[in-house]
Amino acid sequence: MKRVLIISPYFPPLNAADMQRVRLSLPFYKEFGWEPIVLTIDQNYVEGVSDELLLKTFPDDIEVHKVKALSSNNKSFFGLNNPGIRAIPYLYKKGLEIIREKNISLVFFTTTSFHVLFLGRLWKKKVNVPYVIDMQDPWFSDTDYNRNFNISWKYKIDRQIHKHLEAWTMKRVGGVISVSDAYIDTLKKRYKTLDYKPTKTITFGASDIDFDVLEKNSHKNRFFSKNKDQIVGVYIGRAGSDMESSLSIIFKSLKIGLEKSPEIFKKIKLYFIGTDYAPTHLAKKTVEPVAEKFGVSDYVEEHTERIAYFESLQILKDSDFLIVPGSDEARYSASKIYPYIMSKKPMISVFHKDSPVIEIIRVLNCGEYIPFTPNSDLSHYSDDLFSKWKELLEKLPFIPSTNWQNFKKYTSKELTKKQCQLFDQVL
Repeated sequence: MKRVLIISPYFPPLNAADMQRVRLSLPFYKEFGWEPIVLTIDQNYVEGVSDELLLKTFPDDIEVHKVKALSSNNKSFFGLNNPGIRAIPYLYKKGLEIIREKNISLVFFTTTSFHVLFLGRLWKKKVNVPYVIDMQDPWFSDTDYNRNFNISWKYKIDRQIHKHLEAWTMKRVGGVISVSDAYIDTLKKRYKTLDYKPTKTITFGASDIDFDVLEKNSHKNRFFSKNKDQIVGVYIGRAGSDMESSLSIIFKSLKIGLEKSPEIFKKIKLYFIGTDYAPTHLAKKTVEPVAEKFGVSDYVEEHTERIAYFESLQILKDSDFLIVPGSDEARYSASKIYPYIMSKKPMISVFHKDSPVIEIIRVLNCGEYIPFTPNSDLSHYSDDLFSKWKELLEKLPFIPSTNWQNFKKYTSKELTKKQCQLFDQVL
């Protein structure tokens, strides 16, 4: 059986968004001819929310190697907070050791700690092992730079580092996996060598295992309790300025509902949880200010802090319905949509008209959706949403008539199979 060394600086029990691909895939790699070995950073050197139940979602015989990282107070590292950067020398040394001792066939980077990706080329030069990169977000991007006017000197330096590291690393990459067609298209425009390398768009998968674990280990919901006089809507996930359009559509629609159908819309309480990746003392609310703009603050509650993964699943299950705002960016895939669907709760989504989420919801018939065009008149979208929202509220409680047969192609097993097919192509 071939062996793949998976580089994931964040790993369970840490609950980090960029480790979900590997966590969801670990139960299935061997079935498709690949034995996984994981290299990560010891959680004692990484800040973040932990959830011990995550360890129950993949086989306990998976070989996992953990390295330390330099202290963030180490003056030689300029007090950098990014554990991926601080762990580079340890990841390099341990990774090289594993590649040599375990007869590794391929290295797979699945992380948004982009600074570590160049290790793939270093190892390839040293021991000629191919590497594949999973682009969960853009590595080097002009979008954020063009949106920001108050750019710090640290950001400018970091941006140049990303630009040159990406170019140097991509020239020798064996293959690329991405959550978005747009990310791959952008890379192919920059690096013509990718036209001759295996590339594939593979979203994160959906896991039955997670809900089985939740069933056996129920979590307490800290945010709300069941109240027959209240209808609770929930969104769990990041927010930000790129979601202002979808949030505006939602809150204007809520305002319309309060005016036209107050008997039902006044019962609504919307909870937006885990909206900022930053530590609590640095986090900024980006949802409540939009709600205030539309005069619906009394019906909206935002909690910026990240929460444990299984607590989030419990909250989804405890809600009356789910409401999912999307980004102005069409390429935003929102992989969180799968646990939303699997919670079997009524759902309303507001996404860019070209977002892959729209097609998923349509194919699965798992909820209502409003496809919007950014930088256009948003008022008519709010009118459409009000009609769909009112109909949903009047039907509560109910379970959506999801097409579970079609859902199979989105499962972790099927998407892990696609990963392994690309690994085989690279070899």
